[in-house]
Amino acid sequence: MGATAKSHYYARLDSKESSSIGPSSSKRVQDEQAQVRIGWKMMGLGWQFVTEMLAGAFLGWIVGRWLGDETLGALIGTGCGLAVATYTLIRGALKLNSALDRMDKSQGTKPPPPLKQEKWKNSDEEHE
Repeated sequence: MGATAKSHYYARLDSKESSSIGPSSSKRVQDEQAQVRIGWKMMGLGWQFVTEMLAGAFLGWIVGRWLGDETLGALIGTGCGLAVATYTLIRGALKLNSALDRMDKSQGTKPPPPLKQEKWKNSDEEHE
């Protein structure tokens, strides 16, 4: 589905929802669409991680073959690919996390309260 087809689909979806239920449902639909887009971006980060690792291994193998030691080149390339992929994954995850935080603030929801340390101490003592 092209970009214009998607926008027409979402426009029709918004108009159906807003005309049948009310303006608050349109906001809910937009929030759900934003969450779905973020979910797709998260999946894209996973694929990017895998492809960067494979690209590093392949490039390392090529350089190793050129230098005469394919195994060592592949290992070094995999290590470099892992480092780049991890950096990219963390950077992308932080961006998506801040986007989710902005969505939560706009909706007025609060994050769950942290667990108290005493609860963990009591449950550890019961198991001993």
